[in-house]
Amino acid sequence: MPTMNRIAYLNCEIKSRDLSTRLLIASHLLNLNVPVVVGQLWALVGNARARKSIPGTYLFATSNSFQARAMKWVKEAGNFVIASDEEALPLVNSLSNVSSDAIDICDKFLVDTELHKSILIKEYGAKEKFHVTGSSRFEHISTTDIRAIPSNPYILFNTGFGVINSVWGSPETALGMMRSATPLSIQDAQSIIDSEKAALDLMILLIRWLIPNHRIVLRPHPSENAQTWRNILPEVEIVEGSASLPWIKNAQLVVHSNSTTGLEAALLRTPVINLDPMPDWGKQYIVPKINHTVKNLTAAQEALDAFLKNRTGPIAEKAKRSLDFPKNGALNAAREIFTNLKNANPLAGPFPWAKMERAQVDRDKFTATAEEVTEYMDGLKINCSIHELDDSVFLFTPL
Repeated sequence: MPTMNRIAYLNCEIKSRDLSTRLLIASHLLNLNVPVVVGQLWALVGNARARKSIPGTYLFATSNSFQARAMKWVKEAGNFVIASDEEALPLVNSLSNVSSDAIDICDKFLVDTELHKSILIKEYGAKEKFHVTGSSRFEHISTTDIRAIPSNPYILFNTGFGVINSVWGSPETALGMMRSATPLSIQDAQSIIDSEKAALDLMILLIRWLIPNHRIVLRPHPSENAQTWRNILPEVEIVEGSASLPWIKNAQLVVHSNSTTGLEAALLRTPVINLDPMPDWGKQYIVPKINHTVKNLTAAQEALDAFLKNRTGPIAEKAKRSLDFPKNGALNAAREIFTNLKNANPLAGPFPWAKMERAQVDRDKFTATAEEVTEYMDGLKINCSIHELDDSVFLFTPL
């Protein structure tokens, strides 16, 4: 184990997925008297790689090949590496986004459930590395006072077509990016394209059917080109880059296609329908077991008619069910980090940091302001000092 300093680094890559959960973990660490750096992945990893930052413990949100390379740089710089996989939440088989290199490199791996742990141990062994903490995302949902959206009732469409409508341009470029992060056969690549196209076509038909009588709000995934939606559906309100939970919590209904959004909506008891036009592809996800799931327009229209007119039918019934997941995911993650830091060297003197530039596409994926992080910590009643180290990178120290 590397020599530890009393500092935790919580990497963020995608704002809608990472920021709130990392700040919640940070709040628990601050209560344990541990200083924390939270911010964009590129600067945190870059500082470690350049030996500019004080060695401590790094927590990674995902564990694909991209992250494995970053873990290697961070570990070579004398840091303790903790891996996790927040992309595993909606998956039945949680191996698809995990690199074997990440398993080898990390010192500890935080998992969502006992099932998640058993799948990883069966594939990789190394059972001493895996620790069940639950999902920080779920703790955030269950403990945060989610603000109301003062507006007319709406149906929320959350989209996830990051290959056929990619910020990277063509599907080929997007698939190339995916292949560099995780193994992807030609057959699987074509299945991704086919499943996204089928779901997108069904979603457009459904939106056009709803538009005459309902307000539609659409939240594109950060990996998508939002302008595409404006071109296809100019009548629809596109909200990009905004926090997802207020939109989910305040919606009459959420519509998605095999997305983690379906889990979040179910936890918030917001009615939800899942579009799964290719069930053979969709069977890798757990959301069809949790959300009312349809594979064609007729089935979607029938379910929506029953719900929107009378609040009856399968959508309403599914919304009544509660989900059983481990509780206190962020607190448990903080405690796992704290076990490495409780006897570590305390910080002393100025905190070194080198500012680093990043590409616009990375800014689009994650940008956070001092006002945002301060407001979040104030809401949790956390007494700490906040120092902005870099663009979207913040040092929190307990008072």
